[in-house]
Amino acid sequence: MGASAGELIFIAVKPIIKMAITALGGVWLSHKQILTPAASRSLSLIAINFFLPALLFSKIVPSIDSQNIPQLGVLILSGIFYQVCGLMTGLLVRWLTPVPRAWRNGVVAAGIWSNWGDLPLAFVLTLTNAAPFTQEDQSLGVAYVSIFIIVFFVTMFPLNGMALIARDFTHPAVAIADPEESPPVTAVSSPTAIQSEAEDTKMVESKEGTILEKTRAQELKDGIPMAEMKRRPSKSSGPKPTSMVTTRAKPDYKDESVDDSQLFPAALESFAPITRIATADSLAISRIKSNQTADQPRQRRSSDQTLHNRKHSPSPSAPPPKPTFWRKALSLLNTFLTPPTISLILSIIIAVIPKLKALFVSGLSEGIKNAPDGQPPLEIILETATFIGNASVPCGLAILGASLSRLSLKRIPSLWSIASMAILKLVVIPIIGIAWTTGLARTSLIPDDAKMLQFVIILCGAVPTATTQVYLTQIFCPPEESPDEQLDALSSFLILQYALMLITLTATVAYSINILY
Repeated sequence: MGASAGELIFIAVKPIIKMAITALGGVWLSHKQILTPAASRSLSLIAINFFLPALLFSKIVPSIDSQNIPQLGVLILSGIFYQVCGLMTGLLVRWLTPVPRAWRNGVVAAGIWSNWGDLPLAFVLTLTNAAPFTQEDQSLGVAYVSIFIIVFFVTMFPLNGMALIARDFTHPAVAIADPEESPPVTAVSSPTAIQSEAEDTKMVESKEGTILEKTRAQELKDGIPMAEMKRRPSKSSGPKPTSMVTTRAKPDYKDESVDDSQLFPAALESFAPITRIATADSLAISRIKSNQTADQPRQRRSSDQTLHNRKHSPSPSAPPPKPTFWRKALSLLNTFLTPPTISLILSIIIAVIPKLKALFVSGLSEGIKNAPDGQPPLEIILETATFIGNASVPCGLAILGASLSRLSLKRIPSLWSIASMAILKLVVIPIIGIAWTTGLARTSLIPDDAKMLQFVIILCGAVPTATTQVYLTQIFCPPEESPDEQLDALSSFLILQYALMLITLTATVAYSINILY
């Protein structure tokens, strides 16, 4: 390009300023309780299901043709490559640094999934408004970024990557028990104690007839009808057994008015309810609580009702029934059939078929008669999509600012862990991404003149962790628990990454412009 370092830095920092101002607007709206958590989720639904599909349609249809199809495969390959690098990053941070045990899977997810939505789109839409880029580069850039968005979506939801985030709650590292309601774990977790409890349970179940007869005899002796015994409360009955199956939790927001499952309804279906996997300690505690209740059946309910419940009630720790193959297939299909993916597929089909493309885009000699205004017959649809899609990026950045402003730090994890993730994700992976892109450019996979393709690949390798993980962490936390430890760790990682991004992303963009243009 021949520009000086100062010019390159200025070109690269312009999108940062634009994004920062928009995000600060979201911070202000959140502070004024205008962009509340419930409003943010509602606005997210609008952005994902309305603004983003329109943006993709308006940019893909005029910019993509049959010659670009092989390049889409390169983008998918690059997205998978970056996620593998992120996986290794998360595992290294988990193995080599003191990560909180309750967040040992979340840190791996933080390495894998990056913010491939608002940040790359904002950069492309801002940078391409001036030299050395063209208007065609802008449409191509948005189309290329959309492929990374789809890779993110498919690996997170249809391919069940979000199970990694949920695993911190379904497979907790430390058994959660209330010391006021149960004896110490060490007193009941031995094999002998567990075996003894199991034998007692079998004895009770094998003597159902004896229990029934004794209960009726007691009724006749005391002169108390069974119906009356059923109504009388027991003062000595133990605490009710705690179910091992819990329902999906909502984020800890007081002004909740939007169901979180609406964000990713089909994708989250398999996680509602969430089943906590019982460890040896938690299983022993659950048995003791259950037996405390079963020790005095005559004082709590009639024997008839007790036996009926024993025979027909499912075990508290029994997992939910497994869905059938067709139900799984339908659920998987539903996760793909979202407005963004439908818009992407429809846009590519129209873009690669010249007859269809000529209905929307002018300048194509396909024998399509123009409308009375001299434009293609369906150009108004493309113009409308452009008008609607222009709201996508500002809306997303405002939500990003509001989300970051609500992060709180009650307990900060090891600074070594936080710094390691930030350096690996924002310094090491971008360097690897530049080497990866340069290597692809030397092959036949990337044409020599595909500068925007190379720029987008480098750009998407230099962004921080996605804030989507904040919402998923809150969604997967069981209702009787608080995700404070996980959210504190995630917030610490996000805050440092997004602060450091102002420097690292500027440097990466400036360097990539210098080597490409």
